[in-house]
Amino acid sequence: MTGLPVHLHTRVREALLETRPLDSDEALRAMFADDSLSPWQHGLPQATSRDERTDKLIAYLVGKYRADTHENAMVLLLGALIRHIDPADALYGRLTTLSNELALELRDKSQPHSPTEGPRTSMLRDFASGLREQVAHGNVQFALDRLRNYIGVLDPALCSQIQADVDRYCRLRRDSEKGELSSRKVESEEQLLLETLLALLPPRLVQASAEYCPVVPPNFVVREKYLSSPLPFERILGVNNLKQIAWIQHGLQASKSVCRILTPEGLATGFMIGRGLLMTNNHVLPNASLAIESLAEFNYQSDFDGNVQGTCRYKLDTARFHTSTALDYTIVGVSEAAEKPPLASWGCLFVNANADPVRGEHVVIVQHPNGGLKQIVVTANQVTGCWQHRLYYTTDTMPGSSGSPVFNDLWEVIALHRAGGHLPVNSTGTTQFINEGVLMSTIRPDACDYWPELSDRLAP
Repeated sequence: MTGLPVHLHTRVREALLETRPLDSDEALRAMFADDSLSPWQHGLPQATSRDERTDKLIAYLVGKYRADTHENAMVLLLGALIRHIDPADALYGRLTTLSNELALELRDKSQPHSPTEGPRTSMLRDFASGLREQVAHGNVQFALDRLRNYIGVLDPALCSQIQADVDRYCRLRRDSEKGELSSRKVESEEQLLLETLLALLPPRLVQASAEYCPVVPPNFVVREKYLSSPLPFERILGVNNLKQIAWIQHGLQASKSVCRILTPEGLATGFMIGRGLLMTNNHVLPNASLAIESLAEFNYQSDFDGNVQGTCRYKLDTARFHTSTALDYTIVGVSEAAEKPPLASWGCLFVNANADPVRGEHVVIVQHPNGGLKQIVVTANQVTGCWQHRLYYTTDTMPGSSGSPVFNDLWEVIALHRAGGHLPVNSTGTTQFINEGVLMSTIRPDACDYWPELSDRLAP
């Protein structure tokens, strides 16, 4: 017996079997060159197989503690392994959770226990209980957000894991709404996520001392103390429209890459996608001969005082020209100009072909309506549906908005705006007064070598 509960021993063993240092005795000894593990480097057991090596290692480390810090050797091993794993890897989250649980299970019993519980620790315990209750009632997003907001003060590394869980939950919900996952698969994935969340609570919050937690967890003012009649609590009404302040900054940065297209036939909108390439509609630039007479104009917008800022115009490079009438998009190069800022200064947008939205999802459009100053639409913008390569959404646009990027809430371009009005929205010919864009997921296969890869993005 290792001194661990059976269920915990099994999970630790399974996780260790997936790590590279358990491949051989040599690799394991190299791992123990880490300063935190060096006291046990020369006593490591030898083995002839990965399974045997894992079992012997667990038995060897479980009862050992550093003399100076009183930290358990098994917990320190998991910490060293975590530092060598990509946070995006699922194993990173599993090892982090196990490390937290083991830290509680294997704390040095010979050392004095933490100080008597005071008001701060009591509040932490209540905070953890409240999160558990939210999870039990299905309010996973709310619990994840609160945990992330608080834990960020204590442990930035763990905060990154919480953020990964938040993103994972959002992807799970979106895939579920799109029908890409079976209900059984959704329930299984969601349950695993909830177990991971709950496993983080006890070691990081309930057992935390006042020294480890310099701030108390966020609580609500009990308004009944001050009001003669109780009021209902605030709540999210329908879609959650709350945004971090940084969201606005991200939007301002993204808007730099949106430009006005000046052609002999009219005005429109376009945006940079990387490698000095610009995307707009086919009906804006249907051929290279028109593109060679056109310009891309950046920074045509007003400043804080309402004054029009100085603009920069660039010629288009028709040696790089690709278009599709069916999908109504054009990708064309933009030429550098010696007397103008480098194209890199305008940055480029991240076009995501793997993020088709679902009904009700929020979208944002940055545009040059009527060919005028750059504007943004952030309210009353919701996806109403998709049909073939088309995305339908409610928002305000005007002539001149053609070629604008349609963003999701992560400021990723998910569609190319192309039209608005009474448009057919299904195969039966039903029309609706709506806006229409072309999904990036349908443009990508057609764009071939013109599609930007992540490594092609220009630094702003």
